[in-house]
Amino acid sequence: MVVLSSRALAVALSPREVLERGLEFVNARFTNRMSEDGKKEMFEKLYGSSPLVLATQWYDLITTDIRDAKLEGKDISMAGFKRFMIAHNFLWEYHKNAQCLATRFHMCERLARGEPVWFWVRKIAALKDKKIKWPAHFSRADGEKLPYTVDGVDFHTKEKSSETLNVDKKYYSVKFNKAGLRYQIVLSIVEPKCVDFTGPMKCSIHDTTIWKQSGVAEKTGPEKFGIADRGYKGQEKLSIKNPRDPKPFRQFKARSLARHETFNGRLKMYGALSQCFKHDLDLHRFVFEAICVTVQYQMDNGSPIFDVY
Repeated sequence: MVVLSSRALAVALSPREVLERGLEFVNARFTNRMSEDGKKEMFEKLYGSSPLVLATQWYDLITTDIRDAKLEGKDISMAGFKRFMIAHNFLWEYHKNAQCLATRFHMCERLARGEPVWFWVRKIAALKDKKIKWPAHFSRADGEKLPYTVDGVDFHTKEKSSETLNVDKKYYSVKFNKAGLRYQIVLSIVEPKCVDFTGPMKCSIHDTTIWKQSGVAEKTGPEKFGIADRGYKGQEKLSIKNPRDPKPFRQFKARSLARHETFNGRLKMYGALSQCFKHDLDLHRFVFEAICVTVQYQMDNGSPIFDVY
């Protein structure tokens, strides 16, 4: 049982309070005339998640023992909560510039760029140690023989230059013919859980290379295999699409991989991952992790991806 301090207790908000404050922060007009469903719809258009999801995530930030995620001092406050919500809006809408974000929340531009924003993105990302976990039974011989799917996904970034060239072709993605960064994502098939990710990597690095470096094969149990597309052909511990498989098995693999694409699609609903990432590439990891963690919170709180079985 978690025992909250008096400071944390004062800012542990209900979904209803998160809804009301989230709309107040942007001076949303005419909300008194809107239905509850209308308010929630407006809230999700601003922050990308439901009030329940963000109330749960905020609670975890003020109660967690994860050092990099834990909030302390002045950050456990209503002012801190507003900064938390601004970070979610930043990830969701990924404004053209800091002035746009500052205008959205009626604050000075100085607070809409740099560390005041990235501090909170890193805090949310650090919750990966709580939400993105490798299930112990995936490493044992018992249970499902095909427990997970694996896939690589690319995200568009600004061009990376080198000392001699204004374009580094090692970042080139054949998926969208522009510069990008690649991540490998592993999803549980038996429940709506992201259980592992690896990256970022340059897009020139093949999926099979990332797979070997990720260490997922080594922690997969005896006689167990993941499901992957043909880009992973010949890799240890992976079962790929095969026209010689029995039809029900082919359909199972296809449905599992389609489900994985649904998860990837949820990540790309966020502006910070769907638009060209214009910040320092070293920061992209925190954006990806924060969004991946938040999508996991969504799946844990009323919005799971579809079942395979």
